[in-house]
Amino acid sequence: MRRSLLALIALAVSCSHARVAAPAPSPAPDEVLIRIEPAATSRGTWRVTWRLPRPVSEVRFSRPGHGDRAAHWTVATAGLSLSTEAGVDRIRSSGPPFRTLEVVVAEYARKPEKDYQVFIPFTDGSVLLFTGAFDVDTPEGGPSWTLAYALVPRSGEAVVVGGARHLGATTWGARGDGTYACFGTTPSTETPFGVAVVDRGMPAWLRDRTLALAPEVFARYASGTRQPLAERPTFFLSYGVDPTPGSFSFGGGTLAGVVQLDTRLGARHTGEENPEVWEKQARLLAHEAAHLWLDHAFKPAGSAGRWLDEGGADAFALRALVDLGVMSRDRFHEVLAADSAECLRLLEEGPLSEAARAGRWKALYRCGEVASFLAEAAASRRAPPWDLLQFWGQVFWEAPDRTYDEENWFSVLAALPGGPEASDVVRRMVDRPDPSIAAAVDALLRVGAWPAR
Repeated sequence: MRRSLLALIALAVSCSHARVAAPAPSPAPDEVLIRIEPAATSRGTWRVTWRLPRPVSEVRFSRPGHGDRAAHWTVATAGLSLSTEAGVDRIRSSGPPFRTLEVVVAEYARKPEKDYQVFIPFTDGSVLLFTGAFDVDTPEGGPSWTLAYALVPRSGEAVVVGGARHLGATTWGARGDGTYACFGTTPSTETPFGVAVVDRGMPAWLRDRTLALAPEVFARYASGTRQPLAERPTFFLSYGVDPTPGSFSFGGGTLAGVVQLDTRLGARHTGEENPEVWEKQARLLAHEAAHLWLDHAFKPAGSAGRWLDEGGADAFALRALVDLGVMSRDRFHEVLAADSAECLRLLEEGPLSEAARAGRWKALYRCGEVASFLAEAAASRRAPPWDLLQFWGQVFWEAPDRTYDEENWFSVLAALPGGPEASDVVRRMVDRPDPSIAAAVDALLRVGAWPAR
């Protein structure tokens, strides 16, 4: 059924449907124009040029470089040099102020913890590039700068950015944390949920099942939360071969209007359909798609704990997969029981309120997931009952300016039957866990029975 549906979608958007962009315009006042293009000399090298609104003595990069700028960037403009101070990368002049600067970047395929990978290679030579790595801050004491990108592929190649495929150079106006742009020849595919760019090296069964599941997941989140997305996302799916035959790895990220997944499989997993690989791929897809609601359509406030969005995304994923029949109810119970036990073990190391600062990310994922299912246990006693997507939909509905925080979440929970008791347990997880919390978590989850809708 799913493969028949996929055949109706159309496997690729032909070059005749691609947009041919006009030459990049000159920068507007107070606009930084950042030009990114593959170097003419060799693949794997990029040339990036910044045109600034006014002369400055230094520019500071908006996002951390994790040591990669120092290792892989070469400043090509005479008199300028790259340095790092207090974790901030900057380019400075040893002489007069400057308005243009150029760097040559050697591709680096490394994913930093809790940040976006800058270059993600495809097996056919295309490259996914994260623009946010090149964003710069407005200097102090002047009007705010805006950022715009000129994205220039090689001759005969295209750029997919902002939901569209462009032949030749195109521009993109920076927003938020940046975006992903795909340079190369990988075809784009029109699907019910948006444009997809899928690595041609991916096993056909995994590609087909992933593209068939994606629109079902998006539809489940939209109907469950009663909050449809304002825009159709772009879906980037890269693939590679893991050098260890029996290994595999999965990673991804979400930006405004973008879902990015990266799958690496060892030789033992590339042939026939593999249930273990498919479950991990499906959970990754559903987790990253959930962030379109939890971090983009709505945003956690600066004071919100990361357990809300990261653990919430894990809970969204499990709820969607069991509802859609991708995961059996027995497997659903098995996963949740294991995750609950791991959460309780990780709380022995400290409360959730301290986990992000200590780098205990797994505690945020596991316990945030359990917190959402504790909320579902209370919501299931409502008349008519809610599941956790409906609970989160109410959190979104009551979120001022589409921004939610812990108190917003707890307020919705406290208004449900059994909500005050569940709120007390989650607050203890966040602030002051103790050994007695295990029995309370188990008892509350048994009340909800983790219902499958």
